[in-house]
Amino acid sequence: MSDAFNTPEALAVLFELSSEANRALNQDNLDQAGKLAGILKHLGSILGLLQQSAQSFLKGDADDAEQGIANWSSKNDSLH
Repeated sequence: MSDAFNTPEALAVLFELSSEANRALNQDNLDQAGKLAGILKHLGSILGLLQQSAQSFLKGDADDAEQGIANWSSKNDSLH
């Protein structure tokens, strides 16, 4: 198996999941939207994405961002 990770393809999957979750939300299918959002957040975490709350991200909360970077760094240091 290849060690290469196809980041562009992974981002495309996240974008499609986001679109599907929004469609479900627009159709008032809250259960499906919630499930898709959970999958999106989990898969995004593999890439180190979607770790901040929407409110913190939109406020530009530097403390949350710095903590996220520190968490990511320590997790990756343990892999080497």
